[in-house]
Amino acid sequence: MCEYRARDQQRWVLVDAELDELHRSLLKFDFDPADVPRTEFVTGIEAWKRCRSGIIDPAQLGHGPTTALFFARVNLARDLLAVAKVETSA
Repeated sequence: MCEYRARDQQRWVLVDAELDELHRSLLKFDFDPADVPRTEFVTGIEAWKRCRSGIIDPAQLGHGPTTALFFARVNLARDLLAVAKVETSA
């Protein structure tokens, strides 16, 4: 997930470059991956808070063998590192 400032629209835009036609056909989402609605993406901190408060089941998070609170914790750490300008992925 990336985010950029669309100056002409005076807003921040979320982009998910990993969502392709295969994902669209499997996941059945109806938004443009180059303009992901805020309601369709949960940040690491938000996922962590929702899991810890019982709003969502941690088992809903992740993919492959990386799931649940471990997935939420890793993404929380990545978000915090990104805010500190420390890149964790190339």
